[in-house]
Amino acid sequence: FNGIVHVQLFDKRSQITTLNNDGAPNPHTFQVFRNVLFRGVASVTAGTFAFEFVVPRDIDYSYGTGRISAYAVS
Repeated sequence: FNGIVHVQLFDKRSQITTLNNDGAPNPHTFQVFRNVLFRGVASVTAGTFAFEFVVPRDIDYSYGTGRISAYAVS
């Protein structure tokens, strides 16, 4: 495969609570990957790609896992 890959690296999940502005009995709480640490594009040659990034200082240092998503197109 040859083409390009769009890469996004997310910090750990954040807990979000709804505003409860729809009149439900209780606000809804859920977790989402919302803080993007890196977003970039890399070239893919023979199915291989590489990228480098600098980790920002304002990441969430508490224990947890982040997420990397990569979408390739030719």
